[in-house]
Amino acid sequence: MPTAGRHRAVLRTGACVIPAPDQVEDRLRSGIQSKGFSINSLDSRFRGNGDVPLSAIADALARRSSAYLACHKFKLAGYMGNLSQCYRMSAPFDTIEGHIHHSPSSTSTIMKFFFLFAMFVAALGTVGSVLAQQRSGGPIGAFVFDQAANLSVVAIDESPGRTMNAATFASADPAVVKKFMPDGTAPASMSSFVLFAGEDTVLIDTGAGGETWIKKLTDLGVKPESIKLILLTHFHGDHIGGLFQGNARRFSNAKVLASTPEYDSKGAPFEKIKSAYGEYFAKFNFGEEVFANSLIRVTAMDASGHTPGHSAFLLESKLQDKDKLLIIGDLLHAATLQFPAPEACASFDRDPEKSIVARKRVLDFAAQKKILIGGMHLPPPSVGLVTKEEHGYSFDLKQ
Repeated sequence: MPTAGRHRAVLRTGACVIPAPDQVEDRLRSGIQSKGFSINSLDSRFRGNGDVPLSAIADALARRSSAYLACHKFKLAGYMGNLSQCYRMSAPFDTIEGHIHHSPSSTSTIMKFFFLFAMFVAALGTVGSVLAQQRSGGPIGAFVFDQAANLSVVAIDESPGRTMNAATFASADPAVVKKFMPDGTAPASMSSFVLFAGEDTVLIDTGAGGETWIKKLTDLGVKPESIKLILLTHFHGDHIGGLFQGNARRFSNAKVLASTPEYDSKGAPFEKIKSAYGEYFAKFNFGEEVFANSLIRVTAMDASGHTPGHSAFLLESKLQDKDKLLIIGDLLHAATLQFPAPEACASFDRDPEKSIVARKRVLDFAAQKKILIGGMHLPPPSVGLVTKEEHGYSFDLKQ
């Protein structure tokens, strides 16, 4: 009868034998140290403890929330900064369970943790650059157009665990809200997106700009001075906050673009951006190509209603596969409610009727073209596929 230390797990898709837990711990420690990170940096609760058990590390990482770990053929699909920022797993354990064999058959939560971290250690040899040189090696983001060409999009969620409250939809049919938000909440996020396109890095919104957002941007290897272009979906505070250090300009070399109707709506946010960025703050028209290089083009789309010039951005790869991703901004705030009931509007929508029209038009477009969408308030990992249904839409998060 094998002992617990002799348990071995086999990953079907990778044809890899996962070592016993004690070997996992040894390899994890070696892998971390080889990348220049400290075991103690994994979580502040364990700093100062020189001998952190792997189970404690696993528990710490699983309970935190800023990154998404999805393993497929030893590739990490999801934002990973250094190890101290690897927090949330994208797939539930019961999904992962189907890919694991244990002998004997008992499966504990800790063994599942061991499996995930063994996969991570195995992945170090293939994607070690994700840890030590994300920028030079090509980040693996929420959506990867082409890893070899360093063409990807990473979602930065600066409010992990965020939910939308039913009270936000006070104008909607209460019965509909109750049906799709039975506990009065809906999972959400507060995300912005980073486009890595070869030598170019483009921000799509800048979040609220708190310490979490700045830390995650830094963990991606992005320096403020390297940003040359920032595209804004609209002027709400949780989309423009990162533009500033106090009231001053954070991105010294960046041009900031917003749609003509958003720009012309003026107001306090406009004045703050204009004061900080001056001539580097400009506008675009819907339908215009707002960014392009040899790898990708980005086109602005009309999604107005939430604000006067609320914008969506269509990202189209120029590479052979011609992949597309549509960033929809704040077209939806509560996915579980507004996909099946697109007529439901949040109190944040300045023009509800126009918001409904925009929501249906953009979602129809994405569904018809089978284009993945990314949204600033979609649940993590903030990217998925929308499908037109007889009533409303369905949405499947990309794992």
